[in-house]
Formats: sequence, structure tokens, C-alpha cells
Amino acid sequence: MAGFLNRFGQSVGKKARQANWWWQSLAGSEQDLIQAEERVGGDLAAAFRADMAPATSSAARASVVAAGERLGRCVRNPNRRFRFELVRAEEANAFALPGGYIFLTEPLLELIDSVPDRLAFVLGHEMGHVIRMDPMHRAVSDAGIAAILRKTPMGGLAGTFARSTAGQLMRSAYSQDQEFMADRFGLRLGMAAGYRPEAGIAMLQAIGQRAGTQPSGLAAYFASHPPIPERIQSLQAYLHQKT
Repeated sequence: MAGFLNRFGQSVGKKARQANWWWQSLAGSEQDLIQAEERVGGDLAAAFRADMAPATSSAARASVVAAGERLGRCVRNPNRRFRFELVRAEEANAFALPGGYIFLTEPLLELIDSVPDRLAFVLGHEMGHVIRMDPMHRAVSDAGIAAILRKTPMGGLAGTFARSTAGQLMRSAYSQDQEFMADRFGLRLGMAAGYRPEAGIAMLQAIGQRAGTQPSGLAAYFASHPPIPERIQSLQAYLHQKT
């Protein structure tokens, strides 16, 4: 597990610096930028897979992929591609890597009771981060990555999963505004794909109630997010504007 953080830092390296140069210089087309992002994300995803096993249930894996692909067909930019994977882990979590590599853990799928509309909201939230290039902007900030690695001693984080995943590294820098925007994007994308927008709000309400009795299991996924009541209020206001 400890090897992942080393591979994470090494994987970003040259490709991320190249992508950052494109961002800073505005050279290259949008497709060039997305391809550079996919190369960086592909390296990080490979490093992550080396430490995490795929989910045992092929049906569960297929349900995640099917929901993600349904959402992906509603993304306006045809150059954007997404890859969805369900993996085994001890804690509930979901995160996006640059280039549209989105990982979900079995405990999170269980937490949302495998309800398709709730799953769509979770995946749509992560896709929103990718569309806004939040993971890539995080990855190309070499100083930021170095700071996180310096502040992340292997014995100082709670849980093996938190120590070993790119999700903890990538998501830790997201601002509350970024999280609110991803929530809204997930709700809007789910609506476009035919999912019930109320399901995402209902899921947050149910999880908020359960958090008091199961704090440890929920901590990993919600530690870097705004408070659940604020997310619910934001989504309710946004949905009211859309209807």
C-alpha cells in the first residue's frame, strides 16, 4: 500500500508538467489538452489498480459501468471520455482522476443501497469534477502535490484506504465551491439521463441521519465535503430554479 504514494508522485512527473505547460501557454487544441489529461490519469489509475482489487461481484461492477455510460452519453463534449470502476476497499469512497477515470468502492455502493438514481448522482458528481478539470488542475500543481506528500506520513492517516488512494490526495484540495458545483452538475446530468433528481437529495438526507450512528464508515467520503445540510439546501434551491 505504501508504494502507491511513491508511484503517485512519480507518475505525475513529465506528463503532468507537459500538460501544465499546455495549460499555461494555451498551446494546443482542446482535444490536445484532454488527451494530455487522459495520459496523466491513465498513469495514476494504473498505479491505483496495483494496490486495489476489482469488486468481487461482476453484476455490481456492470451496474456501475452501465450507469456511468448512460450519464456519459449526455455529456455535451464528444471529446470527453469516462471510465468507471468498482473496487474493493474498507471504506465508502468515490473519486475522479484526471481524464475521466472514476472509481467507486463497494462500501459506498452498499451505502446508497445500489439504487440507480442515487448511483447516478454520485457518479455525476465525480464527472462534474472531471468536466471542470478539478483533478487535473490539482495534479499539475507540483508544489501542491509535494505539500500533500510531505504532510501525509503513512502512519498518520486513518485507515488503509485513506493512505493508499489517489482519491484522498486529489479530493483533499477541493474547495467547498467546487463540491457544490459538482453536486449541481451531478443533479443536472442525472436529469438529462432520465434519473430522478430528488434521489440525490434523498440520499444525502438519509446519509445525514445515518452519520450520527456510523461516523467512522462515512468519514472518509464526506470529510472533504461541505456539511450535508448545506449540500441539501444548495441542491434544493438549484432544483427549485430548474422546475
